[in-house]
Amino acid sequence: RDSHSVVVIDRQTAGWSVTVNSGTATVTELGSTRRLEAGESLQRKAEAASVVTPSTKRTVKASTLLARARAHRRDGDPRGAMQTYAELIRQHPRSPAAQTARMSLAQLQLDRGKTKDALRSFRAYLKRGGALAEDAAYGEIRALRALGRTAEAKRAAAAFKQRYPGSPYGAKLKP
Repeated sequence: RDSHSVVVIDRQTAGWSVTVNSGTATVTELGSTRRLEAGESLQRKAEAASVVTPSTKRTVKASTLLARARAHRRDGDPRGAMQTYAELIRQHPRSPAAQTARMSLAQLQLDRGKTKDALRSFRAYLKRGGALAEDAAYGEIRALRALGRTAEAKRAAAAFKQRYPGSPYGAKLKP
């Protein structure tokens, strides 16, 4: 599997800086290692080092982040896709693209065994509503079952059947 990262290294007289534009990078200096994600920077000046905090990251357009996440998925990189979907949601929490990202992130999390995270993501989607609410509600039930929260899953399944009586997922909700 190919991994794609874009890293810019700026070497200056009094120090250096590394900025990760996409992907991830591991910076090792004098035995100390730091992993940087897209949008993060690490600087070393003659006196001290400083890391740019997430709150100072530049904002990338929601549509750009969504396209990046989809490219990660297409390229067989679910981890990169999950990181990018999460970044999209962090940077643009109220955008329609973030709502799409919540659902995609939840499905990837569930598929990769990150069941608690998937449950949170499905519920975040359902809280805001959208065209994929039926899929999100079914995903919530799947996550609850995977977590062994049987009673809660049964209640959610009963509510699902009432809300979506003709759903193709209905047959999968039998005990």
